[in-house]
Amino acid sequence: ALLLDTCSVKELPCKWFKENATDSIEIMGTHPMFGPTTSKFNPQKQSWHLQGLQIVLCPIKISKKRLDDVKRFLKNLKLEIIETTPTEHDRQNAKTLSFVHYIGRCLNASNIGHQEIYTPGYRDLLSILPHTTSDNWTLFYDMNNYNPYAAPLRETFIDSCFSIEEKILENKEIDAIGKQRAKINAIDSHIIKLLERRMQSVKKIGEIKSKKNILVRDRKREEELVERLQKKTKLSDPFIKAIYREIFKEAYKNQK
Repeated sequence: ALLLDTCSVKELPCKWFKENATDSIEIMGTHPMFGPTTSKFNPQKQSWHLQGLQIVLCPIKISKKRLDDVKRFLKNLKLEIIETTPTEHDRQNAKTLSFVHYIGRCLNASNIGHQEIYTPGYRDLLSILPHTTSDNWTLFYDMNNYNPYAAPLRETFIDSCFSIEEKILENKEIDAIGKQRAKINAIDSHIIKLLERRMQSVKKIGEIKSKKNILVRDRKREEELVERLQKKTKLSDPFIKAIYREIFKEAYKNQK
């Protein structure tokens, strides 16, 4: 037997295959790099338009003859075959799939849509929406949560957005102090919004703790969080501790 998957991530499914398949079963990860929106169905011919679309193969434990048979079948469908490792698949797919869907969902959530006046670039931007917003949310969550390279990429992108925003403010036609104050105002707005989001999550944790009779204060969690943040910043340790002392104090108020 040959065991295959068609998941949007590859490291974890292939790991599970190796852990659970018996020695007599051949295993290979696959990922068709297209969906119903990109592989048009022809009702007259009762067939899908697959020519030139990619399918990724990650051979894990498969004989050369079986692999050649699979490739021959896929070539007859006019698919472009890419053979790689699960790790390389996930590393590239974090950009070409997870991230593209992330951008599409963000655009959709921002209510950005068709405009009467638009540039070719705007039209190109909107072209990703049908490919990224028609799938169900579970697929979107999974392609991000189960791809180890997706979260760092999203974090880098968000940081880049902040940097570009600062460049815009630095080039306003105001004096030097005004430019820096404009940046501070923008940063403060983000800080306040993020603190509000943090307190919303804190309140939900408080509700869970109350139902399970768990103590509100968690000193170990406090220490681990502060230590982790100190490693990620050049700000002084006493400053980080002082800020989070106040944040923890307010958080515990919200949990009671």
